[in-house]
Amino acid sequence: MAMNRLFEIYSIWKAQHPDEDISLRQLAEASKSRVIVAVAEERAANWMAVDSAAQVSSDEFWGDDAGSGGMQLQEGIGKLVAAMTGEAQYYKADIQTRRIVQAVKKVKGRLHIVTDKDTIEADYVVSTLSVGALKSGSIQFDRGVRSQLDPILAGMTAARMTKIFVPLRPEFFDQHNIAPDTFVTIYDRRHAWLLHLRTDGKPLVTIFASAAMSELVERSNYADIEEQMLDLLERVDQPNLSGVRDNLEGRIHITDWTTNAYFLGAYSAMLPGVKRRNPLVVGNLIFAGEAFVQNLKKSPSQMTGAWESGRIAGKKILTKLTLAARTETVATSLA
Repeated sequence: MAMNRLFEIYSIWKAQHPDEDISLRQLAEASKSRVIVAVAEERAANWMAVDSAAQVSSDEFWGDDAGSGGMQLQEGIGKLVAAMTGEAQYYKADIQTRRIVQAVKKVKGRLHIVTDKDTIEADYVVSTLSVGALKSGSIQFDRGVRSQLDPILAGMTAARMTKIFVPLRPEFFDQHNIAPDTFVTIYDRRHAWLLHLRTDGKPLVTIFASAAMSELVERSNYADIEEQMLDLLERVDQPNLSGVRDNLEGRIHITDWTTNAYFLGAYSAMLPGVKRRNPLVVGNLIFAGEAFVQNLKKSPSQMTGAWESGRIAGKKILTKLTLAARTETVATSLA
């Protein structure tokens, strides 16, 4: 009910201000309801993975139609990466892994990618670095590149999201009459925990630890988090999850997207009033990935959005290559 009322307020406000945006917090406060404000803050944490609803763009929040929990790959992202690598190698692409990029610089008309092992020269570079990694400055770019990139990053935040996967015996869900993709929110003094039961129909509970709680979970001792999460699930009575401890099927897995130096955040989120854009082209260097998708219906912040962004970036490079080939052909003809 609270979410329905919040959407009604947004629809009315948007009809009056079609070209403007408003924070989710301002929208909730317009309701004069403490319950709706609390729900907005919970959604800011568990869906947008930021510290406050004041940081959430209402346009982006309501424009994303993927639904809570987004999309899950059947056999994980590792399977997808392996398939893409295999396909590229089939066409004789030189795939180099286990290299840490330290800098991308323009040298005599070409781009030099400096890694911890060697320097690679390239005509074009497509960067799919996360917003958190780009903001951290861990990879050096030329000053001219940063002058165009940094103003765009200023309108983004790196969402902090940790997923805790709890595998349970399949019969546990049947015995407790739990339907696939059931969502439950548990409010306690520390955090509003979002639970995704039978994630994609699998015998799995996904617990979301978001915003400030994300880093705390990732830096905590594994055994402590395991014990706390099992206690949390045991307390759920609608639906009844008592007995999860006796039905655990393997180790609990905890992601490290927030604290991993190569990610520093799970995905991008836009600040209120800031619009998304398609891949940024700076000469022959293109910044793409889930953060660079303008169309909200193409699922920015998710793998499907990253795919769309990569498609756009590839098309931009092909256009540049075609133009260069035509220019070369004309020059040869004139000669």
